[in-house]
Amino acid sequence: MEKKMRKLQEVNQSLNQMISELHEASGNEFRAMKLEMEAMKADKAMKDEQLTMLYTVMEHHLGIDVHFVFNNIEIKRPKNDVLKENEGWLKKLLRERNL
Repeated sequence: MEKKMRKLQEVNQSLNQMISELHEASGNEFRAMKLEMEAMKADKAMKDEQLTMLYTVMEHHLGIDVHFVFNNIEIKRPKNDVLKENEGWLKKLLRERNL
């Protein structure tokens, strides 16, 4: 009985050691992921700043407002879609009448 008790204590000690090692490893991985996320955020901030600079230079050299031009394109796009739908409907109607 005493041998079984010692064996169980050894197994328990081994398991506790493994749990401790896993806990330490997961903590290290968490810290590494956190550092990577911070680096990605810094990279995104830098790229956002570069994009803002690019827009500013482009707008200055071309003499346009990119947002204004984009908004006009977005307004025209739905109108063009409606025109295409109407054109398709009209063609279908003409085909039916010619039959």
